[in-house]
Formats: sequence, C-alpha cells, structure tokens
Amino acid sequence: MNKTAQHMLLYSSIFIIIIGISLFLLAVVLALTVFVAIKKYEHYKHRRLSRKHRRRHVVKVKR
Repeated sequence: MNKTAQHMLLYSSIFIIIIGISLFLLAVVLALTVFVAIKKYEHYKHRRLSRKHRRRHVVKVKR
C-alpha cells in the first residue's frame, strides 16, 4: 500500500466517523424534541381537564 492510498483510507474513515457522529447527534436532538413535545402536550391536556373539573365543582358548590 502506498502513501496516497493510506491517506485516502484515513480521510475516508475520518469522514465516515464524522458523518456517523453527526447523524447520532441529530437523532438524539430529534428524540429529545419529540419527548419534550409529548410531555408538554400531556401537561397541557391534564391542566385543561383539571380546569374543567374545577369549574364543574365550583358550579356544584354554588347550587
């Protein structure tokens, strides 16, 4: 194996490693975003339900 082939192999392997790391980071960021969005939606849904429940409860107490 001559020097140029070794350099090409080295550069291509470094390139592949960089692409792999960036894809991994992208997947992690995407997963975190989806997780946070789901948590916020569940929190909002729970708040809406409890607010409705509170309103009904107050109406019942007034009567």
